[in-house]
Formats: sequence, C-alpha cells, structure tokens
Amino acid sequence: MKVLLIISSLFLCYVAVTSVNNADHRKCNRGKECISKIQFRYDKYRSDRLKAEKGHTECKLKIYGSDKKCVTENLKYCPEATGKTLETRWTDMKKDVDSCK
Repeated sequence: MKVLLIISSLFLCYVAVTSVNNADHRKCNRGKECISKIQFRYDKYRSDRLKAEKGHTECKLKIYGSDKKCVTENLKYCPEATGKTLETRWTDMKKDVDSCK
C-alpha cells in the first residue's frame, strides 16, 4: 500500500512539474514569435522606406504593433541561456526601431 502511495505521489509531482515547464516553454516560444513578427515588420519598414510616410511615433507603432508587450511579458519564462540571447536581440532591435523616423 505504501509503495502505491509513493508511486502515485511521484507521478503527481512529475505531472505538476512537467505542466509548469510546458507552460513556461510555450510562453518563451510566444515571446520568440513576437520578436520575429516585430523583426519582419521592421525589415519591411526599411525595405519599403516608410520613413517618408509619417512621424516617429506612428513609425514605432506600425513596427511594434501589439507585440511589444507580448515580448516583455513572455521572455522572462525562457531558460537562462535562451533568455539572454533573446534579450540581446530584443535590445538591439528596440534601438533600431526607436530610431526610426
């Protein structure tokens, strides 16, 4: 009886840890997707030369869309090594986007 109780307890712990890790993994991937969307829009902005259209604020809004918040909310769930790489990419991209005119 004790063996069955121990096995079921271990299984429940495994399920709990796995579901938390999967949720974090999904959030991290969501952050990566949002960065990619912003990068795509920024590349399009540069290639289409949208600079001449309107002012600085609208330029940033077009590029960030609703994905800026997505990035900041989800990157914290990435593993340390992945998180550092994505944070560096995100910081560099923000500098480029924030300088658009």
